[in-house]
Amino acid sequence: IINFDVDLEILAKRMAVNVIPGENDISTAFFPRQPMHKSFFPSSFRYQNFRSESNPFRGVIDGGEILATCSATLKDSMKHYNVTTELEAAKNLLKFCHLMPTGPDTLEVYPYETRDPFCLTKLPNLLAFGGCREFGYEKIGNLTIVCVPEIEDGFVGFEIATGDCFLIEA
Repeated sequence: IINFDVDLEILAKRMAVNVIPGENDISTAFFPRQPMHKSFFPSSFRYQNFRSESNPFRGVIDGGEILATCSATLKDSMKHYNVTTELEAAKNLLKFCHLMPTGPDTLEVYPYETRDPFCLTKLPNLLAFGGCREFGYEKIGNLTIVCVPEIEDGFVGFEIATGDCFLIEA
């Protein structure tokens, strides 16, 4: 994690960096997962551009609205619906208008009684799923869905103005 912190520090000097806990990171087990503690990123946390966020994370970066989570919801929904890729599973979530449709039954999601925070009532400009098996993205109107690969495969850049995504290989 020390080398990762150094890589993030280099990025945080130049651009906004938002990190959310993935499936295997140290965080709470149930969604929404809490941000990772700043002690994991002692170098990066010194920069105002660096933020450790909850999972899922919804925010505005450079004027574009972003909704990001890990691929756990895609992997779990693939067990229940007839899709073969994570990108197809992500598009299904849009059809369902729900970020975590299998929770709390088979996905560890805190059961809410009155308001479900995982309902997709407003679509962002970017819907990102981290920790996927492979990189892929698709534009649907003003929305871009992107499957972000494991961090050792590289980082993903997103151009707010065009909705294009690109892989920055490690």
